[in-house]
Amino acid sequence: MHYIKALPIRRQLFLIILAFMLLLFAVMATAYMFTSRWLYNQNSDYSYLLLNKIRQHISAQNTATNRLIQGIAYNESVQQYLLESKDQSPWRYELYKQTNTLVARYSSLREGISDVTIMGTGGSNFNLMFDQQKRAAVLETIEEMKSKGYGGSSPYYKGLIVHHDGDKDNQYFLVGLPINNAMSTSTVGRRLGYMVVFMEPSSFISNVEEVYQNAFGKIYVLDRNDVVVAASGGGHIGEVYALDQLEEAGGGDYVFYDQQHTRHIVRMVDLPDIEGKIINVISEKELLRGMTDIRKVYMVILALTIPTLVFMAIVFGRSIVSPIRMFIRAINALKMGQFQKERTEIKLDGYLEIKIMAGKFNEMIEAIDELTEEAVDSRMRIYELELSKQTAELSYLKHQVNPHFLYNTLASMKGLAAELDIPQFVEITGALSQIYKYSIKGAEWVTLREELDIVKSYVKIQQFRFEDRFDVYYDVDPQLHDRKIIKMILQPIVENALSHGLERKMNKGTLRIGGCDNGQGATVLWVKDDGEGIPPDKLEQLQQALSGHAEREPGTTENHSLGLMNVHRRLQLTYGSGSGLVLRSSPSGGTEVYLTILANRGDDA
Repeated sequence: MHYIKALPIRRQLFLIILAFMLLLFAVMATAYMFTSRWLYNQNSDYSYLLLNKIRQHISAQNTATNRLIQGIAYNESVQQYLLESKDQSPWRYELYKQTNTLVARYSSLREGISDVTIMGTGGSNFNLMFDQQKRAAVLETIEEMKSKGYGGSSPYYKGLIVHHDGDKDNQYFLVGLPINNAMSTSTVGRRLGYMVVFMEPSSFISNVEEVYQNAFGKIYVLDRNDVVVAASGGGHIGEVYALDQLEEAGGGDYVFYDQQHTRHIVRMVDLPDIEGKIINVISEKELLRGMTDIRKVYMVILALTIPTLVFMAIVFGRSIVSPIRMFIRAINALKMGQFQKERTEIKLDGYLEIKIMAGKFNEMIEAIDELTEEAVDSRMRIYELELSKQTAELSYLKHQVNPHFLYNTLASMKGLAAELDIPQFVEITGALSQIYKYSIKGAEWVTLREELDIVKSYVKIQQFRFEDRFDVYYDVDPQLHDRKIIKMILQPIVENALSHGLERKMNKGTLRIGGCDNGQGATVLWVKDDGEGIPPDKLEQLQQALSGHAEREPGTTENHSLGLMNVHRRLQLTYGSGSGLVLRSSPSGGTEVYLTILANRGDDA
C-alpha cells in the first residue's frame, strides 16, 4: 500500500482501472459460470420431467392394451374353443365364429392393433398367418416365452420386428400372452395355448406430439432389445441403439461424441411394462441455449466499459495532475522568495477539491502575513494574552457557580412539583438533588449511612425508569452505619448491576444490597442481582484485571468495566492491597460483587 501511494497519480489511476477491469472480468466470469450451471440444471430437470410424462403416457397405453388382450384370452368363447378337440363339429365352428367376432370387436376398441393370432396346444388355432414372415414371428414369440418360462397373466412385450412387403417395410410390435384354462375346474390352470398380437409402434406414443415439440433434442422409445420403437421427428425406427457405447457422466447421465466432436448428453428412464427404455439425447450446446446471448451481452459491456474507463482516466488525470503541477510551482516560488505580494493569490482550475486546496493555500499566505504583522506589534500581543487570561479566570469562576446553581434549580423544581401536587416528580427531583449535592460535597470521607442514602435515592430513580421491573432488598448491619468510608464506592456497583444485569432481563428481577463485619474488623459490602450474568470469557478478563495479572484492562475499552476498576483502585489506594472487589457470576445466573474495606488508615472502617 505504501508503494502504491508513492507512485504518480497517473500510474495510480492506471492501476485502479486495471484492478477494476480484473474485478469486472472476475464478476462476469463467476456470473457466467453460475448462470450456465443453473441453466444446465434447469434444463436437466425439465428433460427428466418430459421423460417421466412420456413414461406415464406409455404406461397408460400399455394398461389399456393389457386389459384388451386379457379380455380376449380369458373370454368364455375363446376358452371353450381352445378346450375343444381338433375336429369339424358344428359346435367347434360356432365357437370359431364367436372368437372371430370377439377379436374383431376388441381390436376396434384399441387403435393400432393390426393382427391377432391364437395357437392352441390341442391344435385349435385362430388366424394362423399365411404370411410366412408373420407366421415365423408368431412362432418365434411363442418359443421365446417358452424358453424363458414365462407363464404370467400379464402380456409379454417381445419387441419390434420389420416386415418386408415388397418395396415397403412395415414395423410391428409383438405382444404375447400364455392362455391358461380358466373354465374347467378339473384342469384349471392348464396351458391351453398362446396369443400373439401385432401392434403398430405409433400406438405406444399416440397423442404425445405436444411433448415432443417441447422437448430438448431427440427422444427415443426402446424395446427390451434396445431397438428403437418410436422417435420424435421419425427416423431410426427399427435400428438398434448402441447403449454400450455411452460413457457415464455422473448423476445418472451418459455422454457420447458425434463425428463433429460435439458432446451429447443422454438421459434415460426405464419402461418396466415392456422392459424397455425412454432416452433423451441432447447436445450440450442445446442444453445451454441462451448462453450465447448472454456472452454477446457481456462482450458489449466490455466493449463499452474499457474505452469509457480509459477516457475517464485521461480526463481525470489531466484535471488532477495539471492543477497540482501548477500548485507545486507556486510553492517552489514561495520557497525561493519569488512569490511577490502583488500576485500572492493563485487560481487553479479543476475539481472542487483542487479549488479548495488553492483557497486554503491563499488563506495560509494571508495568515502568514497576519502573523508577521502580529509579531511586530508586541503591545497588541501582550494585550491579547492578558485578555485571554481574564477570560479563563471568568470561565473558572462561572464553572464554580454552575453546580450550586443547578442544585438550587432542582430544589426549586421540587418545591414547584409539591405545589402542583405531583408526588412522583417530587420524589424524583428530591432524589436527584440529594445525589447532586452529595457528588459536589467537598468531604471525601462519609458515613456508610450517607452512602446508603445516596444509593437508595439512585435506586428510587431507577425504579421509576424501570417501571418496577425489579425489587430491591437492603440487609446492612446497623452497627456499620456510622463507619467512615470514602464516598461513591457503592453507587457505581449498583449502577452496573442495573444497567448490565437487570436491564436485559425479560422478567422481574431482584437486587440485594448488604453488608457486615467479617469478624476481623473489616467491612464487607455486597451487591447481588439475578440478571443476565457475565459471560465466562469476560468474567475471566475482569478477574485477571482485578488481580493485576491482565495484559489489558477491560475498562480501557468497555465503559461498564471502567466503573468497577475505578472503585477497585480507590479501595486499594486508600485501604491497602487487601481491600478491593471480588466478582462471582454465571451466564443467566446473576452477578455478585463483594467490596472488602480494611480499617488501616486511621478511619472508622
